[in-house]
Amino acid sequence: MSEYLAEKYAELLTKGDAMELFKLIENRFGTIKDACEAVGIERKTFYDWKKAVKEIKVKTKKKLLKFLLEEHPIDTLEFLTDRSAQRTIELLKLTLSTIYEHAIVSDREEFKRLSLKFANILRKYDEPLTHHIDVEISDMVMGFLRKSEELNISIEKPSVPLLLRATPDQEIFPVEDRYLGITIPPQEPLRELEDPFTAVMTSGTAYPLTIRAEER
Repeated sequence: MSEYLAEKYAELLTKGDAMELFKLIENRFGTIKDACEAVGIERKTFYDWKKAVKEIKVKTKKKLLKFLLEEHPIDTLEFLTDRSAQRTIELLKLTLSTIYEHAIVSDREEFKRLSLKFANILRKYDEPLTHHIDVEISDMVMGFLRKSEELNISIEKPSVPLLLRATPDQEIFPVEDRYLGITIPPQEPLRELEDPFTAVMTSGTAYPLTIRAEER
C-alpha cells in the first residue's frame, strides 16, 4: 500500500513539502546522515536540495514518501490531506476570481454563461468533502463507539450523518442500537429514498440520519 500511495502522490509534493517531511525523519534519527540512510538517499543529495533552486526529482520524492508512509502512516496521510485541501482552496479561489474578472467585462450572452458557471461551481463545492464518503465515515463512527463501550471509556461523538439501510423498494429496516441509544421503529415505505430525518440519542445529542439503498 505504501508503494502504491507513494507512486500516486509523490508528484504532488513541492520541494518545500519534501523538506518538511524529511525533517520528521531527521528528528527521529537525530542526524541528517542517519535520516538519509533510512530513506535510501545519499547525504550529498540532501545538501543538493538545500542549495539547488530546481525541484527535487520525483524518484527521490517517492523514496521519501514510501518510507514515511511505512513508518508514520497517520501523520504522513494527514500531511498529504492538509496540503491537498490547501491547494484545492487556492485553485477554487483562482477559478472563481478568473470567472468573475471575465464576466465583469463581457457582453450580455457571455455574462449570462459565466454567471451560471460561477453559480454551478459554488454549488458543486459547497458541500464538505466528507459528504462524498459518508457511508464509510458512518461505519467507522459506529466502530469507534462500539470499541469505546468495550473499553469502558468515553469519547467525543462526531456530529456526522449515520446511515440507515433500505431495500430497493424503500422499506426501512427497524434499527435498535444500544451503543447509540437509538430505537427506530419500522417505517412505511418512503416516497423519496434519501428523505433525511433525525434520531435523538439518550445523551441528548441529535444525529442526522440518511437512508441509503441496500440489496437484501
